[in-house]
Amino acid sequence: MRPVIFAGAKKAGALPKSRASPRPPTQDLEIPMPYRKGQHVEYRDQQDELQRGEIRSAEGSGAQTRYAVQNEATLSEDKVSENQIEREL
Repeated sequence: MRPVIFAGAKKAGALPKSRASPRPPTQDLEIPMPYRKGQHVEYRDQQDELQRGEIRSAEGSGAQTRYAVQNEATLSEDKVSENQIEREL
């Protein structure tokens, strides 16, 4: 006796399409930078002294963001991480 196959029947062991295809890749969530170019901030320099300056540029995203801040007193540019910035002025 031959097996009967009905139209639309699935092969043995086949998974429904919803389970057969892998989930779409997850996306990394971008955390916006809290500070922007042109903002005036108060920050701690490499000697842990409080300084003031203007953000000239930012590189990276999230907690790894590094800012180039022009020091108001010395006019030099300091590389500052986000955790060194105390507050916006």
